[in-house]
Amino acid sequence: MIKKISDLDRAFLQLRLEFLKRQTKARATRKRAAAKRRRIALAAGILLALAIPTYGQGAKWTKEDCRRIEKERAWPGMSPEMAAASEWLQRRSPDNPGGKRLYLENCGQQNAASKKPAAANIIPPAATKASAPTPNFALGLLFLFLGACVYLFPGIIGQNRHHHQRTAIWVLNILLGWTVLGWIAALVWASTATGEQRV
Repeated sequence: MIKKISDLDRAFLQLRLEFLKRQTKARATRKRAAAKRRRIALAAGILLALAIPTYGQGAKWTKEDCRRIEKERAWPGMSPEMAAASEWLQRRSPDNPGGKRLYLENCGQQNAASKKPAAANIIPPAATKASAPTPNFALGLLFLFLGACVYLFPGIIGQNRHHHQRTAIWVLNILLGWTVLGWIAALVWASTATGEQRV
Protein backbone atom coordinates (compact mmCIF):
# COMPACT_ATOMS: atom_id res chain seq x y z
CA MET A 1 0.00 0.00 0.00
CA ILE A 2 2.83 2.38 0.88
CA LYS A 3 4.57 1.56 -2.42
CA LYS A 4 1.40 2.38 -4.40
CA ILE A 5 1.08 5.75 -2.68
CA SER A 6 4.70 6.59 -3.42
CA ASP A 7 4.21 5.63 -7.08
CA LEU A 8 1.15 7.86 -7.23
CA ASP A 9 3.10 10.67 -5.57
CA ARG A 10 5.94 10.23 -8.03
CA ALA A 11 3.55 10.33 -10.99
CA PHE A 12 1.84 13.40 -9.55
CA LEU A 13 5.20 15.13 -9.04
CA GLN A 14 6.24 14.31 -12.59
CA LEU A 15 3.00 15.76 -13.92
CA ARG A 16 3.45 18.82 -11.74
CA LEU A 17 7.03 19.31 -12.96
CA GLU A 18 5.95 18.92 -16.58
CA PHE A 19 3.21 21.51 -16.04
CA LEU A 20 5.68 23.94 -14.43
CA LYS A 21 8.16 23.48 -17.29
CA ARG A 22 5.48 24.22 -19.87
CA GLN A 23 4.28 27.23 -17.88
CA THR A 24 7.83 28.60 -17.59
CA LYS A 25 8.43 28.03 -21.30
CA ALA A 26 5.17 29.81 -22.22
CA ARG A 27 6.05 32.74 -19.92
CA ALA A 28 9.52 33.03 -21.51
CA THR A 29 7.95 32.95 -24.98
CA ARG A 30 5.52 35.72 -24.03
CA LYS A 31 8.39 37.82 -22.62
CA ARG A 32 10.41 37.37 -25.81
CA ALA A 33 7.40 38.33 -27.95
CA ALA A 34 6.76 41.44 -25.83
CA ALA A 35 10.44 42.45 -26.03
CA LYS A 36 10.35 41.95 -29.81
CA ARG A 37 7.23 44.13 -30.10
CA ARG A 38 8.91 46.84 -28.02
CA ARG A 39 12.02 46.74 -30.23
CA ILE A 40 9.89 46.97 -33.39
CA ALA A 41 7.92 49.91 -31.98
CA LEU A 42 11.16 51.67 -30.97
CA ALA A 43 12.69 51.11 -34.41
CA ALA A 44 9.52 52.36 -36.12
CA GLY A 45 9.52 55.47 -33.92
CA ILE A 46 13.16 56.20 -34.70
CA LEU A 47 12.60 55.71 -38.44
CA LEU A 48 9.54 57.95 -38.33
CA ALA A 49 11.43 60.67 -36.48
CA LEU A 50 14.33 60.46 -38.94
CA ALA A 51 12.22 60.22 -42.10
CA ILE A 52 9.93 63.13 -41.19
CA PRO A 53 12.13 65.89 -39.72
CA THR A 54 9.20 68.30 -39.47
CA TYR A 55 7.11 65.83 -37.41
CA GLY A 56 5.43 67.55 -34.47
CA GLN A 57 5.78 71.12 -35.79
CA GLY A 58 2.13 71.32 -36.77
CA ALA A 59 0.52 72.77 -39.87
CA LYS A 60 1.36 76.25 -41.11
CA TRP A 61 -1.07 78.98 -40.21
CA THR A 62 -3.23 80.46 -42.94
CA LYS A 63 -4.11 84.12 -43.38
CA GLU A 64 -7.54 83.36 -41.97
CA ASP A 65 -5.94 81.92 -38.81
CA CYS A 66 -3.85 85.09 -38.39
CA ARG A 67 -6.94 87.29 -38.84
CA ARG A 68 -8.87 85.29 -36.24
CA ILE A 69 -5.95 85.49 -33.80
CA GLU A 70 -5.87 89.28 -34.22
CA LYS A 71 -9.65 89.67 -33.74
CA GLU A 72 -10.60 86.98 -31.21
CA ARG A 73 -8.97 85.72 -28.08
CA ALA A 74 -9.87 82.04 -28.53
CA TRP A 75 -12.18 79.79 -30.54
CA PRO A 76 -13.06 76.09 -30.54
CA GLY A 77 -10.39 73.94 -32.16
CA MET A 78 -7.64 76.49 -31.58
CA SER A 79 -4.19 74.92 -31.23
CA PRO A 80 -2.08 75.65 -28.12
CA GLU A 81 0.44 77.55 -30.27
CA MET A 82 -2.29 79.79 -31.66
CA ALA A 83 -3.65 80.35 -28.12
CA ALA A 84 -0.19 81.45 -26.91
CA ALA A 85 0.18 83.83 -29.86
CA SER A 86 -3.32 85.25 -29.29
CA GLU A 87 -2.61 85.80 -25.60
CA TRP A 88 0.62 87.65 -26.38
CA LEU A 89 -1.14 89.75 -29.01
CA GLN A 90 -3.92 90.78 -26.60
CA ARG A 91 -1.68 91.59 -23.62
CA ARG A 92 1.73 92.30 -25.23
CA SER A 93 3.19 90.73 -22.12
CA PRO A 94 6.99 90.34 -21.91
CA ASP A 95 6.36 87.20 -19.83
CA ASN A 96 5.23 85.36 -22.96
CA PRO A 97 8.18 85.37 -25.39
CA GLY A 98 7.04 82.09 -26.95
CA GLY A 99 3.73 83.61 -28.04
CA LYS A 100 5.51 86.57 -29.59
CA ARG A 101 7.90 84.29 -31.46
CA LEU A 102 5.05 82.07 -32.74
CA TYR A 103 3.02 85.07 -33.89
CA LEU A 104 5.94 86.72 -35.67
CA GLU A 105 7.07 83.48 -37.30
CA ASN A 106 3.64 82.50 -38.62
CA CYS A 107 1.76 85.78 -39.07
CA GLY A 108 4.53 88.39 -39.25
CA GLN A 109 5.74 87.18 -42.64
CA GLN A 110 2.22 87.06 -44.04
CA ASN A 111 1.51 90.59 -42.84
CA ALA A 112 4.81 91.83 -44.32
CA ALA A 113 3.99 90.15 -47.64
CA SER A 114 0.53 91.71 -47.75
CA LYS A 115 1.92 95.22 -47.04
CA LYS A 116 4.35 95.19 -50.01
CA PRO A 117 3.77 97.87 -52.65
CA ALA A 118 1.84 96.81 -55.71
CA ALA A 119 4.87 97.28 -58.01
CA ALA A 120 6.85 94.74 -56.01
CA ASN A 121 4.20 92.09 -56.63
CA ILE A 122 4.41 92.49 -60.42
CA ILE A 123 7.83 90.86 -60.85
CA PRO A 124 7.92 88.55 -63.86
CA PRO A 125 8.42 84.88 -62.96
CA ALA A 126 11.60 84.67 -65.04
CA ALA A 127 13.27 87.35 -62.89
CA THR A 128 12.82 85.44 -59.63
CA LYS A 129 15.59 83.06 -58.63
CA ALA A 130 14.83 79.39 -58.11
CA SER A 131 14.69 78.70 -54.42
CA ALA A 132 17.41 76.41 -53.11
CA PRO A 133 16.29 73.13 -51.54
CA THR A 134 15.87 73.32 -47.79
CA PRO A 135 17.96 71.13 -45.44
CA ASN A 136 14.84 69.10 -44.61
CA PHE A 137 14.32 68.35 -48.31
CA ALA A 138 17.95 67.27 -48.71
CA LEU A 139 17.71 65.10 -45.58
CA GLY A 140 14.53 63.54 -46.93
CA LEU A 141 16.27 62.74 -50.22
CA LEU A 142 19.17 61.18 -48.32
CA PHE A 143 16.84 58.94 -46.33
CA LEU A 144 14.93 58.03 -49.49
CA PHE A 145 18.20 56.98 -51.15
CA LEU A 146 19.29 54.95 -48.10
CA GLY A 147 15.87 53.28 -47.90
CA ALA A 148 16.06 52.32 -51.60
CA CYS A 149 19.53 50.86 -51.05
CA VAL A 150 18.32 48.75 -48.12
CA TYR A 151 15.21 47.67 -50.05
CA LEU A 152 17.23 46.61 -53.13
CA PHE A 153 20.09 45.08 -51.11
CA PRO A 154 19.31 41.43 -52.10
CA GLY A 155 19.28 42.32 -55.80
CA ILE A 156 22.55 44.23 -55.46
CA ILE A 157 24.15 41.24 -53.69
CA GLY A 158 22.99 38.85 -56.43
CA GLN A 159 24.25 41.21 -59.15
CA ASN A 160 27.68 41.65 -57.52
CA ARG A 161 28.09 37.89 -57.01
CA HIS A 162 27.15 37.27 -60.71
CA HIS A 163 24.45 34.87 -59.55
CA HIS A 164 23.06 32.71 -62.35
CA GLN A 165 19.48 33.59 -61.22
CA ARG A 166 20.06 37.32 -60.65
CA THR A 167 17.16 38.37 -62.90
CA ALA A 168 14.73 36.26 -60.88
CA ILE A 169 16.24 37.63 -57.65
CA TRP A 170 15.68 41.20 -58.88
CA VAL A 171 12.06 40.40 -59.82
CA LEU A 172 11.40 38.80 -56.41
CA ASN A 173 13.12 41.68 -54.61
CA ILE A 174 11.21 44.43 -56.45
CA LEU A 175 7.76 42.77 -56.45
CA LEU A 176 7.73 41.05 -53.04
CA GLY A 177 10.48 42.87 -51.18
CA TRP A 178 7.95 45.08 -49.39
CA THR A 179 6.91 41.98 -47.45
CA VAL A 180 9.63 41.12 -44.99
CA LEU A 181 9.37 37.45 -45.97
CA GLY A 182 9.94 38.22 -49.66
CA TRP A 183 12.95 40.42 -48.85
CA ILE A 184 14.51 37.70 -46.66
CA ALA A 185 13.83 35.04 -49.33
CA ALA A 186 15.53 37.21 -51.98
CA LEU A 187 18.50 37.82 -49.67
CA VAL A 188 18.91 34.09 -48.91
CA TRP A 189 18.58 33.25 -52.60
CA ALA A 190 21.19 35.85 -53.53
CA SER A 191 23.55 34.41 -50.91
CA THR A 192 23.35 30.82 -52.19
CA ALA A 193 26.06 29.28 -54.36
CA THR A 194 26.24 30.61 -57.92
CA GLY A 195 26.49 28.42 -61.00
CA GLU A 196 30.27 28.87 -61.18
CA GLN A 197 30.74 27.83 -57.54
CA ARG A 198 28.72 24.64 -58.00
CA VAL A 199 30.97 23.34 -60.81
